[in-house]
Amino acid sequence: MRFDRWLVAQRPEQSRVRIQKFIEACYVRVNRVAGRARTPLGPGNQVQLWMPPPNWKNCWPCCGGRAV
Repeated sequence: MRFDRWLVAQRPEQSRVRIQKFIEACYVRVNRVAGRARTPLGPGNQVQLWMPPPNWKNCWPCCGGRAV
């Protein structure tokens, strides 16, 4: 299953578009690596999702600290 679809199934209160924006902003990791929407998930994968405060400007260091 695609990573973005799996996240939407886990967090039905979030839209798929919003989840994809979190993925693009490096707020989500798969096995400690920045994930991509098309990343296939399998058994044993570890997923980390960080929900930033509404006024947050920077993402995890995986993106080089770029502003989002």
